[in-house]
Amino acid sequence: MLINWKTGLLGAALAAILIGNANGVASAADKPTIGFTSLGFFVPALAEARDGALAKAEELGAKIEYITADDPPTQQTAVENLLAKKVDVLAIDPNDSQAISEAVKLANKANVPVVMWVGSAKSGDVASTIVSDEKQGGYDIAHWLFEKLGGKGKVALLQGAKAHQAGALREEGFRQALSEFPNIELVDYAEAQWARDVGERAASNMLTKTPDLNAIVALNDEMAHGAIAAAESRDLKNILITGYNGQCDAIKAVLDGTMAATLYQPFRDIGAKVVEVAVDVAAGKTVDNHINMPAIVLDKALAEQVASGTVANASAGLIASVKRAVSGCPK
Repeated sequence: MLINWKTGLLGAALAAILIGNANGVASAADKPTIGFTSLGFFVPALAEARDGALAKAEELGAKIEYITADDPPTQQTAVENLLAKKVDVLAIDPNDSQAISEAVKLANKANVPVVMWVGSAKSGDVASTIVSDEKQGGYDIAHWLFEKLGGKGKVALLQGAKAHQAGALREEGFRQALSEFPNIELVDYAEAQWARDVGERAASNMLTKTPDLNAIVALNDEMAHGAIAAAESRDLKNILITGYNGQCDAIKAVLDGTMAATLYQPFRDIGAKVVEVAVDVAAGKTVDNHINMPAIVLDKALAEQVASGTVANASAGLIASVKRAVSGCPK
């Protein structure tokens, strides 16, 4: 699917990569063409990145070519198609960090710079990678939950896709935290494709097998919403369910008390940062090859403090996200 950035879809995040092509670095006055590929918009966190990038991209200007990719083979094809369109730079959120390496090398051969975000490539030359620390995030949300449980109980893990680098790292962090709580028992595990409906089915199966399950850790908010629906259908009110990403409806659920917490990733801030990096690259400046954006556990207490303006060091993205959730997540 081809989308122009002015439609308001994730293409705006492509404005992050204002990098030159084989003919040389684009001048600051140019409006480069950026080719972007990622998962589709069933992952609302990607739209958060779009919104942060869109404001900055509108200020700086960029032409966007965007192709969605639901699996590694279609993402390889997406890269090939974008290169055929003579884009100036590629911006890639990889479905599989190993598989995407071949696409990165293809771009290298074509002298098209690559910027990765959210995930990275195992090999190939990349101008910059902009991420939050996924392993630390997985650790932080799990550690918060295990402490909330008083250090004991039965938990289940909803993974999105372990082949996706973010999924693998989040799980690694989760398991590190698990090793520090000997009385927390991991009783079930499922991969749910990052999707709400699949998460609901998986969580329902978990609750059938373990009716006294104390908590479900979902490695994205969509699966967490699915788990909440599964619990509500059984009238289970005491099970704790955590999400990951900090998308608007998850923050709203945290404020409502239906989701215990979410690991807030600053996707809006990531989108803006990508654009800032792009501008520097376009101007011929040296940029960091790895930029780590901080993430935090957002529970009801912290969300309410952010909403009331009493958190002094809250980022602009976090404030905007919480305010939007308070307003009911308007479209």
